[in-house]
Amino acid sequence: MGTPHALVQWLFGLAILSSCSLIMAMDFADPDLWGHVQYGREILATGTIPRTATWTFTSVGTPWINHENLAELAMAAAYDNIGILGLTFGKLLIGWALIGTLWWNARSQGVHPFVTALICLTVACMLKFHWHYRPQIIGYLMYAIMAVCLNQSMRPKESQSIRFEWLLALIPLAAVWANTHGSFVAGICVSAAFLGIQAITVLASNWRSATNLRDLPWKTVFGLLGVASSVWMATLFNPYGMDLHLWLLNALEVPRPEIEDWEATPLLSASPEVIGFWVVITSMLFVVSNTSLKDWAKWIVLALVIWQSATHIRHLPLLAITWASWFSTDLNTVWESFRDDVRQRLATIKSQSISPNVRWNSKLPTALTSIFLSLWLVAVGCLLWPKIRTLNVPHSRYPVQAFRFLAENRLEGRTVVTFNWAQYAIGFFAHEQLNSTVGIDGRFRTCYPQEVIDVYFDFFFGENYEGKRYRSQNSEPISKDRALTFHDPELFVISRLQQPTLSTMNDHSEDWVRIYQDELAEIWGRRDFLASQYSDVMLASSENANRPETANGVTPWPAFLDNSQNPTEPDSEQTATAILSNDNIRHRAMKSSNEITMSTT
Repeated sequence: MGTPHALVQWLFGLAILSSCSLIMAMDFADPDLWGHVQYGREILATGTIPRTATWTFTSVGTPWINHENLAELAMAAAYDNIGILGLTFGKLLIGWALIGTLWWNARSQGVHPFVTALICLTVACMLKFHWHYRPQIIGYLMYAIMAVCLNQSMRPKESQSIRFEWLLALIPLAAVWANTHGSFVAGICVSAAFLGIQAITVLASNWRSATNLRDLPWKTVFGLLGVASSVWMATLFNPYGMDLHLWLLNALEVPRPEIEDWEATPLLSASPEVIGFWVVITSMLFVVSNTSLKDWAKWIVLALVIWQSATHIRHLPLLAITWASWFSTDLNTVWESFRDDVRQRLATIKSQSISPNVRWNSKLPTALTSIFLSLWLVAVGCLLWPKIRTLNVPHSRYPVQAFRFLAENRLEGRTVVTFNWAQYAIGFFAHEQLNSTVGIDGRFRTCYPQEVIDVYFDFFFGENYEGKRYRSQNSEPISKDRALTFHDPELFVISRLQQPTLSTMNDHSEDWVRIYQDELAEIWGRRDFLASQYSDVMLASSENANRPETANGVTPWPAFLDNSQNPTEPDSEQTATAILSNDNIRHRAMKSSNEITMSTT
């Protein structure tokens, strides 16, 4: 089933990997990217991991459980040493590593290149909506490596029914994963379920043939259970020890009705990730109808992952990776059955025999195939390069000019920033050396008590929000005004697209002064604070409150004062469309009454 020449196989593989990278590529910043880089820089500079919340005036002294330290160190080091290309190429390489791992896993089992290509392209489409500049993409790579190791371990070799060398690789993987992203919890659950079911299967398959209990393969059973236990123990090698697991357990128990990521998958949607979901379901129905059910561990775990993906859209990438890692050979069997059936029908129609051993490209000269694949690679490269060479901050989503106003006037203090902009604010304050802190940011429950979150969600959502909310029992009744006095804030940077916040600020104009306004953002200052320290800004507030800046164009990341002077238009209509459509992408987004999405780290 291979190609006539090794070069063609390599070119075809590279073409598919590059196409997957293009599908998953984006050239605009994620709301939390500034925070990830800044926190990593601080660890590199101090050599220590902060144990309590930083850059906040509402949660000073609150323990901070950061489950993304290694990823943030990598992101900071990549940017500081290589610049923007360190981030964009780093993200590209992670994507290549993930898709490449799936490609190798399938091809090593003899899966047809065409089938492997379709599997990889489907995975890319299901990953696209979650493939942001965040530590989670490293978590997806770790999950893919884990799934492939589990799959390879069950491929018999010589006298080995289970290849434990592949399972032992999960132990160091788990240690690294636990310091990179919280998705390691999914890895623990999947590997434990898989290995536990395999242990039961081994016992069941040998039960009848055993004359007594001693004849059962206890060595294999205890080996499987030992690996599962060791994987869990490896995750304890983190700065917080068992506290990380206890925090995650508590976090998973708390509802997240405001977070779209935890909503059920919209199964009737036509988005690529949902279409991919149905491709997975349909393909597995074909597998069931064409092959005998075996490998119960894989099927049971897949059913659990399908259930989680249907109930929580954030788990769709895990479903795609599980499907591609464990069922490529079954899908190949379905393909071969379909191919042979077509050949038989054609042979009947043409009254001639078609050899079942004909190669997939036997009628196409190797040289012509190589040229075609080379042109394919060049075309994909030309489309991919603009998304790699730069990382844009679209003015339609981020208050670039408003933050520039803060820096130019050295406005600093306790600042409440619209949720999705707060980590941009943290990076901006650090770079411009503004002595400012924020009320809340995308770190969410990793360092903010629920009572603090409730104060600001009341402000962002307003008192008449009709959607579901989760609030602490210890929080006071809903009040859209409490944020104006909570821990004595001095400045507010809010989105003009969020009507509840605008209404609240205007209702309190006797105490707060709007000192800046453009198409996207407004800046308000407390009247007594401005009068005592920024009287000139206060006097010019009427002029600054009607700035002509528009929400068009982009600025290269990180969009600080030294590179936000001259915004440029998007490189193409396609890029502009991608920027605008990203507002509808469901990536760790919190719903607001005005359809503005809010990200959490």
